[in-house]
Amino acid sequence: MPDAVESMRAAEAELAGWLHVTNQLLLDGARHALARVEEPAQRTAVQAAYVEGLTVLLHSHAAIVSSALSTATAEAEAEPEVEKTRAAKRELADTEMRQLAQQKLELEQEVAALQKEARRSAEAVSAARLDADAVRSEVVQEQQVLEALRRERRVEVARQREEHERHMSEARQELLQAKEEYAVEERRLQAVRQQLRLLAATLARLRDGDAEAGEESMSYEEPSESLRQIFEKLVEFAEVARRTQQELQEEAAALREQLAAEESMLHHNGLRPLYQRILPPPAVNPVALKLRELRPQGAKTPCGVVNTPRMSNRQPQQHNYYYYYYGHVRGDVAAASSPGSLCQTPNARVPDEVSSLVTAWRERMAALKAELRDLRREIGR
Repeated sequence: MPDAVESMRAAEAELAGWLHVTNQLLLDGARHALARVEEPAQRTAVQAAYVEGLTVLLHSHAAIVSSALSTATAEAEAEPEVEKTRAAKRELADTEMRQLAQQKLELEQEVAALQKEARRSAEAVSAARLDADAVRSEVVQEQQVLEALRRERRVEVARQREEHERHMSEARQELLQAKEEYAVEERRLQAVRQQLRLLAATLARLRDGDAEAGEESMSYEEPSESLRQIFEKLVEFAEVARRTQQELQEEAAALREQLAAEESMLHHNGLRPLYQRILPPPAVNPVALKLRELRPQGAKTPCGVVNTPRMSNRQPQQHNYYYYYYGHVRGDVAAASSPGSLCQTPNARVPDEVSSLVTAWRERMAALKAELRDLRREIGR
């Protein structure tokens, strides 16, 4: 209702204003018309026209005012419905505003959480960048260290390969030398066997009293029992030595095969392995067993028995040293570590050549036995 009254008042004020303006215009027009009309006879017509126009104008203004009043009345009558509609719309708008405010609050909370998460993510990213820089620097350092280690390894592998090739060449030379020495010892053994055969034949002729036709039979004194035992032991020892030499030859062949396999493996890998294979204990050597049986127990040495003293502690170490670096024992070390020969045969009438050959052969066999024992010990380690 207050809006309708105010609109009606505004319409009345507007109509009054238009009426005043119209009256002023009509008065001005009439004044000008009267001033222009000179004859008094036309003044009445002019006044009548003026009155008629004013009447028409009043009627039009009255119609306008009445229509405005009717419109204002209709609006005033429809104002409660409009107010209800406006109140409903206002409530709906308030509800929407509250919902929008709630949504705005939720969005602000989400934005705050996102900003907090963004700050946390930025801190995590900065920390990750710092860690990445540290890791990158560490990786660069590790790469440098790795490159240095690779260079050192290449140098070390090249040095080891050269050293291994040098050792293998020396080992081949030593093996060839050992083969030559073995051939010499074989020839010496053949000579000793021949001398033993001749000596056995001579003893047989002396024992049986063999005499040639046409010559006088000569009486020979019988050889002593110790001499016969010595020669029998020599024959038995020669047979045992032959078998032992054959066994040593087989073991040397096996060692050569093992050395060749290890050499191929070393050429394939480029590194020298550590010998960690555990071998069974070596079998009892018949030569060593025979030497232990024939070793003197007192100051006197039996006839035909060679006294072979033990090696010192430094000699096996020297054997071990040369075997570790060269794969075998060098000839000069083997010769230096060979025990001295003390042949005491006061009652045996054996030729000097035979005794020297037997002594040298026994020394060689003792040295080979010691070398083989050292080899087995080193490989077992």
